[in-house]
Amino acid sequence: MAARLCLQRALSSLRPSHMLKKNLACVHTGSFESFSKAYTARIVNDTEEDAHVLVRNFIGAALYDPMVGYFSNKFEVVGALREPLQFNVFEGRKAYMKYLDNLYRQNDISWFTPVEVFQPWYAYAIGEYILRCHDSKLPLMIYEIGGGTGTCARNILDYIKATAPAIYQTLKYTSVEISAALANKQNNFVHKVKSHQARYHAECHSAQDKVAWGPSNAKPCFVIMLEVLDNLPHDLVYRGNTTTPWMETWISQSNGYLRLAVHYRIL
Repeated sequence: MAARLCLQRALSSLRPSHMLKKNLACVHTGSFESFSKAYTARIVNDTEEDAHVLVRNFIGAALYDPMVGYFSNKFEVVGALREPLQFNVFEGRKAYMKYLDNLYRQNDISWFTPVEVFQPWYAYAIGEYILRCHDSKLPLMIYEIGGGTGTCARNILDYIKATAPAIYQTLKYTSVEISAALANKQNNFVHKVKSHQARYHAECHSAQDKVAWGPSNAKPCFVIMLEVLDNLPHDLVYRGNTTTPWMETWISQSNGYLRLAVHYRIL
């Protein structure tokens, strides 16, 4: 979702046909201005007239750059509910949507994940699936990529502790989180339950960093990735029709502004 938000803000004034007719289209818009300037200064060499980077690198920096990244500077964008929603009090979908709308307005954040909105049942369902698939003869190892506020981890740990105490004793739950602020938030939240402290730890590094993972381990484990695929850096490609070659899309800078540009044929 965050990746889509960054691109939506960047492209809010553009339509694909307009962009491609112009080849270069300015994406410098209101709320995007501060990041645009910071990114240009940090990532793109202003002394190079033709400086440009791939869209994948731009998204990666927009989300995860230690100094100007979306998650690095604004960890509160991943919302945490003070208490679970009481769905039995809603008269229907309209009442539920109105409640969510008010929730977003009151919290002034970008989004709540499904694991937050449907807690604890969303994570309980994941916990139940893990228990059904797990070989109880082996220690249980769980890895969560991008653990958000720690709600998913805490609810899963609560569920396994309550329903499978013997397995809970063997449990090791590791969150791999690229944002230092969120990693700290996860540890603080999950460790409020004293018994979870010895079984849960949030590590701060990129899940793409092989070195940070350490030596490979062939033991069975479960990997949880919620709201991850849509936040991964990715390329943006284009071709005019089915007979023309695919072209890469780059982010270029010009006079301190970031622009989309179609460049280079993909072989």
